[in-house]
Amino acid sequence: MWNIKEIKEKGKNSFKSNYLASVIVGFILTLSIGSTSTATGSEASQEIDYGNFNPEVFLLALGLISTVLIIALLIQVFIFNPLLVGCNHFFAENVRNNPASLDNIKKGFSNYLHVTCTVFVTDLFLTLWTMLFIIPGLIKNYSYRMVPYILADNPELSALETISLSRKMMNGHKWKTFL
Repeated sequence: MWNIKEIKEKGKNSFKSNYLASVIVGFILTLSIGSTSTATGSEASQEIDYGNFNPEVFLLALGLISTVLIIALLIQVFIFNPLLVGCNHFFAENVRNNPASLDNIKKGFSNYLHVTCTVFVTDLFLTLWTMLFIIPGLIKNYSYRMVPYILADNPELSALETISLSRKMMNGHKWKTFL
């Protein structure tokens, strides 16, 4: 059985021994995760005049927003999800076979269709669980935490087998992972 202190120590040692590559992969991972979130700003000082409501402008804005969201979703599914698997594979290899090469990031793009489908199904399940209520979505997020690692190490598993194996691996370990 593992404890938090041992895991942290092992992670710190592998990070320090392969510092530059770890920072580069962490930066790539941060960009890929942060680029799909959107920032919205409100201008409280502007007054809105609903008397001059123009449905054409509203539909144009709605269409533009929908197009941007669809493009962001496609970029997430087809570029950032395989990148997530590759970055997680790099960090796993960095702990196992220190130092790991930056070429490990490519692992997410090998068996591309399977990786994109599996991570998409995982994200779909998480979305559906979150729609029930926030708490089940958070719990399932920890249940599916190992999917990118399993996918990189066992590409022959189907999407449902990968998700099921992640749930089994995280059974009883969600709180420790949270900590």
